[in-house]
Amino acid sequence: MDGNLPIPGWNAHRHPSSPIAQPKYRFQDVPKCEKSLEGSVIQEVTTREAFKEIMGEMVLLCNEAMKRSRAGRTASKPLSLEYIADRLDVDDPCFGYIIRSSEGHLQGFITVTTFTNWQRNFKWDSLHEVAFYYDDDGHHGHD
Repeated sequence: MDGNLPIPGWNAHRHPSSPIAQPKYRFQDVPKCEKSLEGSVIQEVTTREAFKEIMGEMVLLCNEAMKRSRAGRTASKPLSLEYIADRLDVDDPCFGYIIRSSEGHLQGFITVTTFTNWQRNFKWDSLHEVAFYYDDDGHHGHD
């Protein structure tokens, strides 16, 4: 059997979702989160549904972060709606944290899952030529 053919029961698939809610605030007005998190609230998220409810905020936060990062001098792209929707739909388990300002505005998020691979034959190979590709921002992971 070809190693890339789907195995019954091992396929990732999207589930129907509700419409994406839009926040009632502008992300350009959200204050930057302090490194100490002072003035912000950390909330644990234990269900994918809780993340899906704020997916619109997550996408807009990523877009705003790219605008603010080094005055837009990065070649990186913000996380897309499609990518975030896939992660929230397919990753299992799906949990994490969100950071909100004292006004309740989203300032950050972390989603966590176990490693998932949908290939029958998978080899983690740090010696492969594309193992450590980075966005071309000139830093390649260094400050």
